[in-house]
Amino acid sequence: MEWLTLGMLLGMVIVLTMAGLWLLKGFEAYTKVFSDEHFQEVGTRLPALKRAALERVIVPQAAEVCTPEDPRGLLTSAGLTVLYLIGHKGDWFHHDLSVSSTARGYVAHAVGGMFTGLLVRLLGVGVDRLRLWVSSRAVHHMAFTLSAEEHELFASQPVTPLSPEELTAFRVDWALSSRTIRWERIP
Repeated sequence: MEWLTLGMLLGMVIVLTMAGLWLLKGFEAYTKVFSDEHFQEVGTRLPALKRAALERVIVPQAAEVCTPEDPRGLLTSAGLTVLYLIGHKGDWFHHDLSVSSTARGYVAHAVGGMFTGLLVRLLGVGVDRLRLWVSSRAVHHMAFTLSAEEHELFASQPVTPLSPEELTAFRVDWALSSRTIRWERIP
């Protein structure tokens, strides 16, 4: 009976140790994702992403395929992937940005939502113009449609990374407003 009790205790210690290591690894990953440096990295790299998307607008007849080398996508040091595609049909331009993760295979809503919010803020798009949805694989999407005149104005506006003070203000604003934003779930 003593051996059984000792075996159970040893098993519990192993399980708790493994769970602790798993939690520590997750904590380290999220610490990196939510660091000021990571937010600044996204802000610094977004102008090139926008420029690349504007240079390679998709027309309906094109069979567009994105490769890992496509400049319309970026992979951050924390493992987030942002893809920015623009489609053109008639007088309308449809902008679609997605946030996903290569590191974890899915994006927690806290991460995907916040970084989508950051992209909205940096690009200067009105929240009222957005359609937001999350796929079954937890890829977070935001889309907005602009007329030709609006698109031309949008294309000429620079993307400026947030100062440390603006980043702090963004985090506070996001904490207060993120619960009111409605996300569609798609299969």
